[in-house]
Amino acid sequence: MNNLEHQVAKEKLTAASNLLSEQEVDLWLILTREGSDPVMPLLIGARSVHEAAIMIFPSGQHTVLCSQSDRGNYASTSLFSDVVVYEKDFQDSLAELLSKSNPDRLMLNYSETDALSDGLTVGQYLMLEEILSPEKLTAIESSSEGVLKQLRSLKSPEELNRVQKAVDITLEIYAEVFS
Repeated sequence: MNNLEHQVAKEKLTAASNLLSEQEVDLWLILTREGSDPVMPLLIGARSVHEAAIMIFPSGQHTVLCSQSDRGNYASTSLFSDVVVYEKDFQDSLAELLSKSNPDRLMLNYSETDALSDGLTVGQYLMLEEILSPEKLTAIESSSEGVLKQLRSLKSPEELNRVQKAVDITLEIYAEVFS
C-alpha cells in the first residue's frame, strides 16, 4: 500500500472510530475471506487470501486476526495496533479475541438493501452464533450500514485533495482541447 492509500485508510478508520464512539458501539467486526467484504477497499486497502477478522474499536486501537500468509499485507498498512496470526483454527482464535474484548454492542456488515454494506455471509454469522451463542449475538449485534453510508459520503482531507487534483487536471485538459 503506498502512502496515499495508507493515508485515506487511516483517515477513514479514524472517522469510523469516532462514529463508533458517538453511537456507543464497542466493536465493529468485519469478517472476510479472500477480501470478500465490500468494505475492505474503503477501510483497509489490503486483501486477505484466507479468513480474517478486522476488529475496529472506538479507541482507535484496531486488531486484525489473519493467517500467517496474510500477516505482511496487514502489518504493512500500519493501521493495526495488533496483528494476530491464527495458527490452526480461525474460529477458536476469534472466540478468544471476542472473549477478551467482551463487547456489549457489536456492529456487523449486513444489510437488506445496500450491497456495499452486506459483506457478512450466513456461514460467518452462524460461526459467530457458535462463538457467542445465538441469544447473546442477537442481543448485542446491529448493522453497520448507517456508519458505512456516513463513511462513504464524508470525504477525508486526502480524498478532498484527490478530488481537487482531478478537477485541476480536467480543467487543464479542457483548456488544451478548446484552445
